Amino acid sequence: MSAGPQQALRPIVEALGLDWFAQYRRIQRDPVWSKRL
Repeated sequence: MSAGPQQALRPIVEALGLDWFAQYRRIQRDPVWSKRL
């Protein structure tokens, strides 16, 4: 896990008006972000 700052992604995604489940699937497919979950 990274030692950098951490932020809950779901509230950010929802505040932007995006679908959380769709964004979560995209995060899981990303080679960098998937390691941070």
